[in-house]
Amino acid sequence: MSIIGRAGQASVRRARLSSNVRPRGRVTLVTTVPNSPMPRTTDALRLRIEAGERNFEAEDLDDSVHDLQCMDLQGVNFSGAFLFANFRGANLKSSKFTCANVKTCDFSSADLRQADFSGAAIDGAVFTAADLEDTNFLGATEQGHVYTAGELPWSR
Repeated sequence: MSIIGRAGQASVRRARLSSNVRPRGRVTLVTTVPNSPMPRTTDALRLRIEAGERNFEAEDLDDSVHDLQCMDLQGVNFSGAFLFANFRGANLKSSKFTCANVKTCDFSSADLRQADFSGAAIDGAVFTAADLEDTNFLGATEQGHVYTAGELPWSR
């Protein structure tokens, strides 16, 4: 948050609730908050994606099942995020799930070519009929198993 001029804690709190720039006498509050928590509904998430946003690093998106099936999510970054989502048939080519928690996510029939799940927690995730060509699961964990280079979830 950027605050130009003098502002007390009350002004800072008001700035967090507002989404515009308001002159306040000699104090101007600029209320765009980088890395602010965004609404976590599926509709809000879909709007962010459709607007071109691709970085969801370390976001908490496990409050409900996010229906992202058949969406074009190529190159999206969910590294370090907590996810509860339906990615059935989605284009996730070259996406990053490094150190993410994707437990119980459904990746059935998704394009996961060249995706990176290194260090991710994949317990209960479903990869049925997903395209996993050149997908990296090195260090990913599932039910206590740690994946080695070239190992895929169904190959165990």
